[in-house]
Amino acid sequence: MSRSDTRNVMRKIVFSLAAMAVCAVVSAGQQNSVPQTARQALLEMFFSKTPGTFVKHLPDATRAALAKSGAMTTLEQYSLMASQLQTQGQNVKTFKTG
Repeated sequence: MSRSDTRNVMRKIVFSLAAMAVCAVVSAGQQNSVPQTARQALLEMFFSKTPGTFVKHLPDATRAALAKSGAMTTLEQYSLMASQLQTQGQNVKTFKTG
């Protein structure tokens, strides 16, 4: 076996090991994530400090209908208002039991 053949085999082995490592990390990350409950999603939608969180939870069809009707700006204004209240120290308290 020539040096170039040996290098090619080594490259394939290294590439295969790297690909398996990436797959293992990705699958481990997916298995450990706990699905978000509907209540948690609603709380995140209404009280997140990150802009656009409300809209990211909506289905594409709903987003399209809201954009078409012009109601999307109202939702964005609500989201902005909620984040401003939290930055001013006026927190809305929520509890696990509802």
